[in-house]
This record gives sequence, C-alpha cells and structure tokens, in this order.
Amino acid sequence: MTTPSTPTASDGRQGNRAAALAGAALLAISGCEATRPWLCQREAIRATLRAPLVSGEDAVNDTLAGNFEADDDENPELDAIEAAIDGRALPARGVSMWLQRGLDHTLNLSLWFPTPLRPGDVIPVVATHSADRASWGTIPNPPAGLSVGIRLDAFVAESARGSARVLSVDPLSVDLDVVAAGAGREVRIAGALAVRHVSWTESCFQ
Repeated sequence: MTTPSTPTASDGRQGNRAAALAGAALLAISGCEATRPWLCQREAIRATLRAPLVSGEDAVNDTLAGNFEADDDENPELDAIEAAIDGRALPARGVSMWLQRGLDHTLNLSLWFPTPLRPGDVIPVVATHSADRASWGTIPNPPAGLSVGIRLDAFVAESARGSARVLSVDPLSVDLDVVAAGAGREVRIAGALAVRHVSWTESCFQ
C-alpha cells in the first residue's frame, strides 16, 4: 500500500512558479490577439448614382458606381476627398470623382466639383472634360462650377448644361441633373449622387 506524500514548501514554490508562467503565457497570447498585427485597416470613398438614363428612345434605370481605396498608410488624395465630402474647403483645389456602369452599355461619368460643398448650394454645369480616365482625387484651380465628362458607348459629351444641388455633406448627397450634347444627340443623367467614406479591417496577406 502506497502512502500519499505530504506537500512540501518546495512543491508549493514550484506550483506557484508554474502558475505564474502559465499566466504570463496567457497574457502574451491575449495581447497578441488584441493587437492582431496580421489585420490591416483599409479605407475607401464609395460613390453611387441611381439615375434613369435616357438616350434616344432607350431608357435604362440603373446605378453608376465609383470607388477609391487606400490602405492604412497616409493617402493625401483620399484624405482630401474625405475633407471635400465633409464640406471642408480645399484651398485652390476641387475634387474629382469617376463613376461607371458597364452592363449593356459602357457609361463613364466624371465630375469635377469646386470646394467647399455646402448644403443648399446649387452648382451650375460650366464645362466639360474627358470621361475616359478613372480620375479620383483633387484638381488644381477648379472652375467656378461643375465640370462633367460623359461617355456612353461612342457618344462623347462636347457640351453640357444643368446643375448639381447639394442636399447634405458628411456623407455627401447631391441632386444631379445634367444634359450633355455631342454629335447631334443629347444624353441626360439625372439622379441622386451619394458619396461616403468607409473603413474596415481585413487580412494583410490578401
């Protein structure tokens, strides 16, 4: 018959040491979980425009969309766009946005806004530019109104009229009504433009 041993002071010290080591390991693991260095912060500017497109006898009710993304490093252009859609002024600069719809027809829409954008402002269309380049960011010396670029398949805007009425900022909401002319035809784009800043986390290894 085996007689149970009596715990000694040495046994107690070893038990305390083991518990302390286990606790330290648990804290290290939980700290690693808390910081999660394998996760990265992402930021983006998202734009959508729900607009019935009327071209000749065709009418399509669809959504144009645009997107400008950056990682957690400082991105001056994303920061500037965020400032503009929050209603802040960009000294001697305007803000450029680009949206596209590519279903049955390719439709590119480029918008150059002056800043600041303030609720209640009605910004007239004063110029046109090319819509063939995906331009997100800022533009120097913006016009004193809205400049638009529109391409619908082979149609390219040579002139335009209309306006953009700012409904709100942060996020930005604009009531857009533009009629573009070119090559003997007109294209109208009218609808609600919504632009917002979003952020999220994801794996840095994607």
